[in-house]
Amino acid sequence: MQTRIITDAATIAIFDLDALRHRIDSDGDWWTSSAFQELRMELDLQNLYLIDTGCDGLFDVVIENNDVGVSRKLNVPSGSVFIVCGEEIPAEGLTPELILGGIRLSVNATTIFVSHQIDGNAIRVGIRET
Repeated sequence: MQTRIITDAATIAIFDLDALRHRIDSDGDWWTSSAFQELRMELDLQNLYLIDTGCDGLFDVVIENNDVGVSRKLNVPSGSVFIVCGEEIPAEGLTPELILGGIRLSVNATTIFVSHQIDGNAIRVGIRET
C-alpha cells in the first residue's frame, strides 16, 4: 500500500482518532516541542507515533505489514489508523481530512506495532498487528 503526504511541519503522524479525541479542542501546536509535556504524555500513553522527516515537502510513503525498523506500540481503540502530515493531528476542533495526502487504514487489533525507515523523500512504514 502506498500514499503521498505533503507536510509543512516536517512531520508525519500515525494515530487512531479515538485515542486522540480528547485533543480535538486543544491548541493547534499541542504536539510540538513547545508543548513538550502534552506531547510526551501522548507518546508515553502510546496514542501517537511521529516521524520527523527532517524537512518540509512531499513524501512517498509505503506501508508494509512487517517491522522496517525499531517498532513501538500504538493504541488503536477504533481499529482505524491515520497516517497523515503533522498538520492534521487533531486540534482546534479539527480532525484529519487527508487534504495533504495520507491514508486511513483498518486494522484487526487494538494495539499495533509501528516502525519506519527514511531514505530521502521515501518513507517505509511498518504496521504489524499484535
